[in-house]
Amino acid sequence: MDNNVLASPKFIEIVDEIKAMGFYKGATYIEPNQLKITIDNLVSGYNDNGFMRRAFRLMHALIPRLRKKVAQEYYNILAEYNLLSFETTTKENILSVYPLIEETYEKYRPKSPRLRYVDFNQGTDCRYVTEEIMQKISEIPIRPLRIAFDYIGLKKQYVAAVRLAAKYGIKELSNYILYNFQDKPEDLYERLRINIDLCSELDIAIFSFPMKYIPLFGEEAKHREFTGKH
Repeated sequence: MDNNVLASPKFIEIVDEIKAMGFYKGATYIEPNQLKITIDNLVSGYNDNGFMRRAFRLMHALIPRLRKKVAQEYYNILAEYNLLSFETTTKENILSVYPLIEETYEKYRPKSPRLRYVDFNQGTDCRYVTEEIMQKISEIPIRPLRIAFDYIGLKKQYVAAVRLAAKYGIKELSNYILYNFQDKPEDLYERLRINIDLCSELDIAIFSFPMKYIPLFGEEAKHREFTGKH
C-alpha cells in the first residue's frame, strides 16, 4: 500500500513476500463461499443494505447452475421467503433462508480454479525502474502493471520502463496520465500518442488513464471543477 512502492529499499523483499503468499506466475485459487461471507457481514450489522443486495444477487446467480428437481426446490424456498424480488426482500428473510439453502449453495457454487493476479493500485514510478526491478516484477502475475506518466519530462524514463516491461513479458499496462496541472493540452495529447505508438511497436496493451489534477488545499479542493492555467 506504499504510495511509491518502487522507492522502497525493500522492494525486492516485498516481491519475494508476495510470491511466498502464493501469488506467483500461474498460481490459482478457488474463490471462497461469497454468500457465507455476505451472511456473516449481515449478522454483524455492517452495511445492511449493501450486503442485502449482494446476498440477493448471489442467491439468484446460482439458479442457472441448478437442474430440474434441485432447481425447483431451491426456487420454491426463495419464493416462500419472498426473495424472488429485491423489493420484497428483508434482512430477516435472508438470514432465515440461508440455513435452508446453505448446503445446496456450497455444493453447486462455482469452484473452478481461477488465476491469481497482483495489482499495485498506485502508479509505479518510472524513475526507479531498472532492469533488475522489472525482471523482479515479472516474477509475479501483475495485471495490469501501472506506470505513471505525469508530465512530458518523464518521456525518456517512461518509454524505457515500458520497453523493459515488454521485454520481460508484461503485456498489459494501465498507465496514469496526470493532466490539468502545469501541462498544456498538446502535452497531454503527446503522452497519449506515445502510448499508442508503444502499443503498436511492442505488441502490448496500454490503457491510458487520464487523471485530472485537483488542488489539495483551499476552496478548489472541495470540488472537481478546477481548471489549470493552460
